[in-house]
Amino acid sequence: MTDMKVEMQKQMDNMEKGKLDVPPENQSRKELKGDETKEEILDHLCLTDDVVAERFEEFGPNEIKHEEKTVLAMWVAQFTGTMPVMIEIALILTGILGDWIDFVIIAIMLIVNAVVGFHEEYKATKALSEVEGKLNDAERIQCWRKKDGKPAKVAIKSEEIVPGDVIVVFGGDVVPADGIWLCGDSLQVNECSLTGETRPRKIDMQEERQDMLKGSTVIQGTAFVEVTATGLNTEIGKAQAAMNEGGPDKSPLQKSLDLVVNVIVFITLVIVAVMLIVQLAARKEDVHTTLLALVSLVIAAVPVALPIVLNVTLAVGAQKLAQEGAIISHLSAMQDLSSMDVLCSDKTGTLTEAKMTIKFEKIWTSVKYGFKRSDVLELADMCISDEARDQNPIDIAITNAKEKLKKEGQPKFLDNYDCTQYYGFDAKVKRTSCWLKKKAECKDEDLPEKIHIAKGLTELVLDNNVPTDPGPDHWTVDDLEEISLAVHAADKVLGRDAYKTVAVAADMDGKGMKFVGLLPMKDPCRHDTAETIRKIRGRGIRVKMITGDQMNIAKSTGREIELGS
Repeated sequence: MTDMKVEMQKQMDNMEKGKLDVPPENQSRKELKGDETKEEILDHLCLTDDVVAERFEEFGPNEIKHEEKTVLAMWVAQFTGTMPVMIEIALILTGILGDWIDFVIIAIMLIVNAVVGFHEEYKATKALSEVEGKLNDAERIQCWRKKDGKPAKVAIKSEEIVPGDVIVVFGGDVVPADGIWLCGDSLQVNECSLTGETRPRKIDMQEERQDMLKGSTVIQGTAFVEVTATGLNTEIGKAQAAMNEGGPDKSPLQKSLDLVVNVIVFITLVIVAVMLIVQLAARKEDVHTTLLALVSLVIAAVPVALPIVLNVTLAVGAQKLAQEGAIISHLSAMQDLSSMDVLCSDKTGTLTEAKMTIKFEKIWTSVKYGFKRSDVLELADMCISDEARDQNPIDIAITNAKEKLKKEGQPKFLDNYDCTQYYGFDAKVKRTSCWLKKKAECKDEDLPEKIHIAKGLTELVLDNNVPTDPGPDHWTVDDLEEISLAVHAADKVLGRDAYKTVAVAADMDGKGMKFVGLLPMKDPCRHDTAETIRKIRGRGIRVKMITGDQMNIAKSTGREIELGS
């Protein structure tokens, strides 16, 4: 997976900044002005059945598959390779000598070895095909094509998509092909499986990049997408093709066996040469007798039992792994696994859950003003609009922590205020602001009538009262110098433990903006990661973590999963 992410990053680095170039077959999109309705876009872009057939013929099915072996090819492959060839040589030599008992024994070994390897490979290939078939049969993509001259909605399989098709993606969908956003909701797309980046990317009319890649996941929103590439022409398809260049490599175990065999062959040839000289030149022995003796020596040197012992041992291991739910595609995979010295693992989504989480006990509060941890969390949650609540991992983390807080106790501010004005997060402003008014039915006189809340980057929540700040509101928190020292010290401590922080400030009834606290959040490690690493290390395998995160986050994660720092 890490190799795939490296290749994907190379492919993305090579993409032109901005909108993805539309291939020649999809130039019709460039004719749109940008103010068309959904119906006009569909009428202009939807493909007819004839065009779909032509493009399917040209580009093929929308799938990325390895070349599948036929049953005959699987069977023939069992008789190729260094070890089977050695047995075959021994078989030929015994036939030349007329030693038919050994001939039959070696032939049986050769066939049994082939049957074991073929059975395991065929069984695994069939199991994989059944799984893929079930997934493909269950998956249906909503696609719009022209029927009788009018756009019509049809349900198709993923592999039936062609470049130029207009499809609909929904929250939770895996994007089936590379495409460009046309119209609909603002999407939040997670490309973690491709690039390792946990934060979703926003895609809508306002964004510079409106492309989305096959294999990414739509977290939120529904939108129409024009397909720009399918199958091996997608970015992930190109990365897969780049990884497959040069053909399959021999497994480490196979390389070791080849080395052993080469040494045996070399020693045997040396002995044969010496015997030829001694028997024919020195002792003047009969040529026929000498050749028979040398052939017997060569047969004895061939380890005919080694391949079958090896394959049977690997087959037993494959059966045990199969009982645990693993599918072994071929026995050489078992060889790779048994020869592994170092395991390199991606961090995000593999060692961790790829989900930001707030640890309540780590929330830092400004005790100078009497705020509690629950106050920090409640005020931060109130500074999230209903539309934005499910759109990014930070707001999702705050919402989840708030729901847990509501179950454990009576909230102080929640459900007692209405939002009168809201400014969402902006990449330039780097904070969110909202103004709230107490509900008329709230009779708690201790609560302020109005609250102005802000959350975001610590520096800008502390002080943004400068002419160059592009935000809609400006302030400097009370007791800035004193508070800043405490906040930065707390932020530094949390940073050492790999926490990313969100600052929260509030103005109660116009009495001045006061710093409330810091919300620490991090991508937690999976519950079984440390135990899994201990088991792997117990088998003599070194484990390495690969990540693009900051050094302090990487070190903290390493300590948490007992990987070291």
